Amino acid sequence: KHNVDIHKRDEDGDTALDLAERHGRTECAAYLRALTFTQLLAGEYPGDTNVTLIFFSAAKRGDDAMIDLLVERSGVDPNWAADEDGWTALHWATWYDRVRTVKHLVEKHKVDIQQRCDDGYTAFDWAEESRMTECADYLCALTYTQLLAGEYRGDVDVELLYSAATRGHDAMIDLLVERYGVDPNGAGEYDGWTALHWATEYDRVRTVKHLVEKHNVDIHKRNRDGETALDLAEKRGRTECAAVLRGYR
Repeated sequence: KHNVDIHKRDEDGDTALDLAERHGRTECAAYLRALTFTQLLAGEYPGDTNVTLIFFSAAKRGDDAMIDLLVERSGVDPNWAADEDGWTALHWATWYDRVRTVKHLVEKHKVDIQQRCDDGYTAFDWAEESRMTECADYLCALTYTQLLAGEYRGDVDVELLYSAATRGHDAMIDLLVERYGVDPNGAGEYDGWTALHWATEYDRVRTVKHLVEKHNVDIHKRNRDGETALDLAEKRGRTECAAVLRGYR
């Protein structure tokens, strides 16, 4: 009725929509998002408003239609739009476990799955750390495809080996060790965990066997807490992994 400006910001830089989303005002947020979408669609969105913030919000919510509109009509670069912490839309979609949107960003908008935020994490790293299983499996498969084709542009190091071990991706382990020369016994700089520790943590029994029997990993290697993979298996209740590792002693 009174045509208030929905994009006006307070002294902290927040619009009413920002506040609605932050504080869980679901119905208000839905109404304001719909108005924003309508304005974008009609070409009436004010040019001095930061559409990148709306882009991140769309990724968090899994709003693929809004993402398409912002990329195709407003010129948002889906690869390089990043917030103050270097997080991209792919990082945010992964953090909120929006599997469909992760796939949409990658397959339709060709986002770079290797892009790292300021803390050095890729979206795949966050998916694993947060145990977003479906996102992690999807991003792991893409990483393997790029490695296989020689198209992976990121660091090919022991961190990727840990990722493969947590996902139980034995073919990726083989590729990293045999083609790229990654040390299967390599330990993490901060925690001393090896691929065998990670495979055990995620209860990947087949991969535990694969690492020991094919790549001769050292089952006695200890992390910074002094734990072997067997110690970890017993502490975490990974019963089958523990039985397998005891059999190798």
